[in-house]
Amino acid sequence: MPALKTGQCTAGWHEGTKPKTRFGDPIQVCRMWQQCPCDCHASITEMFTMAQSERELLDNPDYMPKPPPYYMPVFGVDYGIPKPAPARVSLDGSTSEGTSPYGSDTSTGSRGALEAAVLDICQSLEPSLDEIYTTKWIAEQVADKFSCNPPSTGAIQAVLERWTKIDFAIMGKKPVRFIAITPEGEKDGLELMKARAKRA
Repeated sequence: MPALKTGQCTAGWHEGTKPKTRFGDPIQVCRMWQQCPCDCHASITEMFTMAQSERELLDNPDYMPKPPPYYMPVFGVDYGIPKPAPARVSLDGSTSEGTSPYGSDTSTGSRGALEAAVLDICQSLEPSLDEIYTTKWIAEQVADKFSCNPPSTGAIQAVLERWTKIDFAIMGKKPVRFIAITPEGEKDGLELMKARAKRA
C-alpha cells in the first residue's frame, strides 16, 4: 500500500513554507519528511543533496509552540509543600523580616499561600461524623502548624467555596465546614482541577 500524505501536507502546510491558520496564526509544517510522499519534501531533499549538506527539517520560522496551560502531576515529586516559618507571622505574607510563612516567595500571593496551608491541613484529615472541621477549627490548625497568626474564617470559607465550585472538595453549611476532598480531587489533585476549570 503506497504511503499517504500527512494531514499537514494535505492541508497545504508544506515543509519550507510559512503557513497560517484561518485565524492568521503561524502553524507548524509537516515534519514527517522521511515518511510523507509529498513533493515538498522531495524538492527540499534534492536541494540539500545538490548542496552536499546534511538534510534538516525546514520548519515555519514564524511558528512558536505555546506552553500548555496545565501540567500533569507526577506521584512522588515535591511540588513545594509549604514549610513552617520559625516566627509568628500574619497570613498577609508579612513578618518583621518581610518574609512569607510559606517560604521565601509565594508566586500566587497571600491568597495562594493561605490556600496551600488550608490544603495541607485538609489533606491530613479523615472523614468523620464525630468531628466538625469548621473554618474556625481549620484557622486554629493553620496557626499551630505554621506558627502564624490565625487567618480569618471568611478567608478560609472563600477557599472552601472555590474548591466546591471546581468539585475538588465538599463543604457543609450551618456551620460552614470542610467535609471531605472529592474522589476526583483525590485522584487528580488541586492544581490539575484548577487548570481544567480554567480551561472550561
